[in-house]
Amino acid sequence: MLYLAANWKMNGSKQLLSETVPVWQKQSKQTSLIVCPPATLLDYATSHYPNTAFGAQDCHSQTHGAYTGNLSATLLKEVHARYALVGHSERRQYQHETNEEAYLKAQAALAHNIIPIVCVGETKDCRDQGNTKKHLEQQLQKFIKNPLKNILLAYEPIWAIGTGVAASIQDIAETHGFLKNLLGKNMALLYGGSVNQENAHHILKIPSVNGLLVGGASLKVGEFSQIIQTAEEIASVKTSPE
Repeated sequence: MLYLAANWKMNGSKQLLSETVPVWQKQSKQTSLIVCPPATLLDYATSHYPNTAFGAQDCHSQTHGAYTGNLSATLLKEVHARYALVGHSERRQYQHETNEEAYLKAQAALAHNIIPIVCVGETKDCRDQGNTKKHLEQQLQKFIKNPLKNILLAYEPIWAIGTGVAASIQDIAETHGFLKNLLGKNMALLYGGSVNQENAHHILKIPSVNGLLVGGASLKVGEFSQIIQTAEEIASVKTSPE
């Protein structure tokens, strides 16, 4: 199974949903499509497009309480969210989220049958200093000591997000291989970071890549359609009998 997750971040509208989701629904036959729009669109999206899986861009670790502006798994479940991004680098940077919080959020999501997409990644300085593997292992320490079932992991090198420069095929293969060794070969690993229609084919062909987490390109119906088409072709090859 190949996963294609679209992270719209603080973008999108009902109009964009109507222009994109019906097109992508028809294309996604052998791939699992997940669209993560802003929280204000989730109720509308799940009620109007029930055949598509929608995800939240965050999930609080508590079920209720005085947490202004946050959304719990219970609230997300009420609007039929099926996935939730957890520990995205932008939340780590701007909301100062910790590795511990990412783990607790993933736990909370799973407790309400919402699949967490746990995001990890290193900065350019970290990579340049040769500390990528150490950093990723630190981010995942709780997940290694106390494994959670039925999660997805997204490797997003911070230096590649929104820059137009994706990690090299060799770097992705090496890092995904390392993560598989840490968490088990059956862990579904997505790659994110300046994914576009030009590089999607080469990235998805890497054996240890089980899907993509796409940002800016997922706001363009044509470009993301091309990525879906590519994923469909590769999925058919990966699942065909030898």
